[in-house]
Amino acid sequence: MDTWKSATGFDASKNKRIRLCVGIIGYTLVFCGIAMQWWAAVRLYSIPMKKLCESYSGNEQTMTREDWAAGWDTLRESNPEAKDWPLEQLMQTAAQFTFGYQSGQGADMANILHASPSFWCRYLPECPKASESGQLVDGFFYFDRDAVCDANQVVTPGENTHVGGWPGRLVSDVAHWNMAPQYIQGSWTDARISCGDKRRVYKEFML
Repeated sequence: MDTWKSATGFDASKNKRIRLCVGIIGYTLVFCGIAMQWWAAVRLYSIPMKKLCESYSGNEQTMTREDWAAGWDTLRESNPEAKDWPLEQLMQTAAQFTFGYQSGQGADMANILHASPSFWCRYLPECPKASESGQLVDGFFYFDRDAVCDANQVVTPGENTHVGGWPGRLVSDVAHWNMAPQYIQGSWTDARISCGDKRRVYKEFML
């Protein structure tokens, strides 16, 4: 073997070590590439929630536990029997009438899971206005009512207004451009906003 190695200059053990090192370097580069793609998806191609809120209302603050507490209190006051409801029913009602992006019996938990900026952001862009001029129910015509706001917060909720306008909800006094409707309702924010930012707001919402 020594004679063959000296004659050919080929060292099998050295070749194995080289291939092992090349393999380790290759796997390391692949792992780094996957990690960098994940980081880019999370950091570079996701919108920070503060930027969303600043665009939505002119104020970058996100919802806090105290803000959610006021909303939960409103839900319980309007539904005294809510304390005896199972969690599924309580969350469904919250999604339909309090915290989601649209109101009505047809609304489901996707109102929260695919939320609008009014769910994530602490400040509403303006005092909630009635979404329609009125509605006909059982032969009677009921007019919707705008919410009443004072000192940059909601005092009296309106009728058929934007969901999320409970008493005490803050209203921005910072000048800003209004967002287009297609960017306010539904899955746009769910798909684009940083998952870490959403997790923090959800955590405040559930506790």
